[in-house]
Amino acid sequence: MIVEVTPDEGTAWTGIFALGDLALNGLSGVYSCPDPGRICIVSRGDGYLVAAEAPEQHERIPLDPILQVVPLKSPRLLLIASPWEVHAYGVDGFAWGSGRLAIDGLTLTEVSSEAIAVIIRDFDSDIAVTLSPETGQWTGPPGWSPAV
Repeated sequence: MIVEVTPDEGTAWTGIFALGDLALNGLSGVYSCPDPGRICIVSRGDGYLVAAEAPEQHERIPLDPILQVVPLKSPRLLLIASPWEVHAYGVDGFAWGSGRLAIDGLTLTEVSSEAIAVIIRDFDSDIAVTLSPETGQWTGPPGWSPAV
């Protein structure tokens, strides 16, 4: 994936980001971050956080493949989901990780300042779980616990 960036300050640059190889249907896109000096680039499921004015300052997002990227206004977070877990990035970088929640996959279905709704696919059923936007702590139905 080739991305051309023209920051407010500094020099324009072009980056070539390797395509993920785990999921042919992995997400691709460029997303703004809560930190206005950084951008999130996802290339067929592989994700990177890059300083817009200094591309040599970058980090790989340790989720593979990335299937969803969802912004949350309050608290200011960028939610990034793989089929198994969710990470949140705030103004200061990594905010929290949910840990592994699913075996067969998960989908973020609704986000708000009060809760992040997640559907967990667990063998032959779907399980509704909520995550705290502040901490990533999960709440699920009685007797349910995340896959490990």
